[in-house]
Amino acid sequence: MPPWAIEVMSRPPHRRSPNQIIHLKQLLATMKSFRENMTDDMRTKMCQVVRYTKCDKGRVVLRQGHLGHDFYFIFSGSVFIQIDIYDPVQEETRTSVENVLKMGEGFGEIALLGDGHRTASVICKEPTELCQIDKATFLEVCPALFSQLLKDKVNFAKQFPLFSMWDPEDLQKLCFLSQVLDVPHSTVIEANWARPDFAYFVMKGQVSMLKEFDVTDIEEKARTTRGVQHDAHQAKKPAPEEGKHSKKKYTMFANVGILGTGAHTELSVLSIQPPKDITPIALVSEGARLLRITVRTFMRIAPRKLCEEYLRKTYTRRTFPSEEELRSLYLAGKSWGDFKTTVLRTQLLGQAGACLATVPA
Repeated sequence: MPPWAIEVMSRPPHRRSPNQIIHLKQLLATMKSFRENMTDDMRTKMCQVVRYTKCDKGRVVLRQGHLGHDFYFIFSGSVFIQIDIYDPVQEETRTSVENVLKMGEGFGEIALLGDGHRTASVICKEPTELCQIDKATFLEVCPALFSQLLKDKVNFAKQFPLFSMWDPEDLQKLCFLSQVLDVPHSTVIEANWARPDFAYFVMKGQVSMLKEFDVTDIEEKARTTRGVQHDAHQAKKPAPEEGKHSKKKYTMFANVGILGTGAHTELSVLSIQPPKDITPIALVSEGARLLRITVRTFMRIAPRKLCEEYLRKTYTRRTFPSEEELRSLYLAGKSWGDFKTTVLRTQLLGQAGACLATVPA
């Protein structure tokens, strides 16, 4: 942040000149959410009251459960969005990092528009500069923006049978507490969606679903075979002492499906008694806008009888290939790949005048 801007933002509103306000607007327009989501009049009112805050790495900006008094834009740096989730089965609270917000993004609006309490903690991932807007100005300037976003979320949710029979007030409350995420291409959304805290609905774009599977024995067998083939040409190395080196594990990821616009992740996680055999899946964005609903929020707001009836009687669970099926496909592809490699290598060695009798089959 330029020193002149820090100095202007340290002044009370009545001591900021029109020219200084114009310069502040031009500077803060580098932030996407400030530039794209607000009219010129809104930006002017923001710049009349905006305050500057600089935070070190690890600083807790907002704490879950506390009363909210301000809205924030990130001018530089980044922050973690973190939620403490109570697990009634394990009788313990675990911490979940929900998201990382970067330069140009904003946070803190849910408490100001809702019941006043912070729904998550916000912690600086690195040294971060924040532009801070007081609650009174935010409520004067911004509600229309977030009202439209809420309307978009509600209209989108109504497309799904799970929500079609909800009371409008309950659905609006759920959508208000849910997040819209714009996730860049190749970003991992969930590394292991086996014990999910969220359900995802694709508003735009698509998400790849990847399943990890073990190929250790296949790779070890291939390595052993290659070693036998080269015994005639290479001196044997001393065998490692037993127990000296742990066995290396080899795993692969298979793309087992795509979630396109209007699709969603497994909904049975929203049941009172979710299945215990949920397939561990990694979710990777191919460039997507997602509506993310927290499972515990859903449980608190949802009309249980309607939802359970839908999930148990109407909804069909998504199925994925088993680990054995994926291993078989991998082995078939590997065998064909090894065959093509051997043929090509034989041809190249033959062209170079090598004795084909010495070429491993």
